[in-house]
Amino acid sequence: MHKLSVIIPTYNNYDLLKRCIKSINSQTYKKKHYEVIIVNDGSTDSRYEDLPNFLKRYNSLKLSYFKLEKNRGPATARNFGVKKAKFKYVAFIDDDCIAHSNWLYEISKGFSNYKNASAIVGITRYNKRASLETLVNAFFITKAIESSLAVSPACNIAFKKKIFDTHAFDERMRYAAGEDVKFNCKLMERGYVFYKNEQMLVTHLKNGRVFKFLKQYFTYGVHTMPTQIKYIRFFYPYNGYKQEVPIHFNLKRDGLLNNLSWLLNKFFSNIFYLIHLIKIFMKKNKDIKKRIYGLILIPAYEYAYLIGATLSFVYYYNYYKNKLKDW
Repeated sequence: MHKLSVIIPTYNNYDLLKRCIKSINSQTYKKKHYEVIIVNDGSTDSRYEDLPNFLKRYNSLKLSYFKLEKNRGPATARNFGVKKAKFKYVAFIDDDCIAHSNWLYEISKGFSNYKNASAIVGITRYNKRASLETLVNAFFITKAIESSLAVSPACNIAFKKKIFDTHAFDERMRYAAGEDVKFNCKLMERGYVFYKNEQMLVTHLKNGRVFKFLKQYFTYGVHTMPTQIKYIRFFYPYNGYKQEVPIHFNLKRDGLLNNLSWLLNKFFSNIFYLIHLIKIFMKKNKDIKKRIYGLILIPAYEYAYLIGATLSFVYYYNYYKNKLKDW
C-alpha cells in the first residue's frame, strides 16, 4: 500500500468542507497509510475559527490544519499543502467534494498498476439533486474531460510528490479557473504520464444558477487563453468529434488579425461540435425540461467561454506575443 497525503484547499466553504472531511475519514484505506492536510486560503467566514475544535472528533486521522494570512488562490494553497506533505504521493480534492469510500484505495491501485504513471486521474460525478443548470454544466465539463486528460480538474487527481521538486501550480493564477489545466499541460509537455482510473470517484456538490455558470465560463475563457495557445495540441481532438486545429499559434510571425481569425472561426466551427454534444445529451435525457435546458445552456456555456477567451486574446495580445514562453 502506498502512503498518501490528501490535500484540501478551502476558501469560505465551511459547511461543505465538513462533509468532505467526513468522507475522507470514512475511507476503506487504513488510516496509518494516509494523512490529511487542510489549507485555509484566507477565508473570511468566521466559522472557520471553530474548525480546529471540529477536527478533534477525527482524532484517529493524521490531520494538519494551516491558515494562510490572505486569500491567494487555490494554486498557492495546493503548493503550500505539498510542502507540508510527508508522503511520496499527494492526492488533491476540493472542499466542495466528497470522496467515495474506496477513493484512496483506487489511487493507490492506480499507481501500483501503472508503474510509469506520474499522475492518476479519477472520475468526478455531480450531485443528482442539483439544479438543471448544474446538471447541464456537469455534462458539459464531463465531455471536456473525456476529450483530453489535460482538462482533468484538481478536485480528483493524484501525483507523485517528487514532481513538485521541479514543478508547481502557477501562483500567478489567482482564481479557480484553469490553474490545474495549465499544470497538467506543462507536465504532459515534459513527458510525464497520466492515467485514468474510472473507479476513483468523487462527487462534486457544486450547485448554481445560469448566470453563475455563465460568469464561470467567461472567467475560465479569460484566464485559460494563454494555456490554450501554448499547449493547444493537448486539447484536441474532442472525443467522438474532430476539429482541424493548428499545432501552435505563431504570434511573432502572424499578426493579431490572422491569429484572431482562428478564434473567430472557432465560433462557427464549434456549432458542429455543439450539435454533437446536444445529440448525446438528448439521448441521455428523455425528460422534456432537461432537454430544453440542454438545448439552451450547452451553447450558452460554450460561447461564454469563447467570448472570454477572445476578449482576453485581443486585450493581452502583446503580452502573449512577448511573454508566452514564460507561461
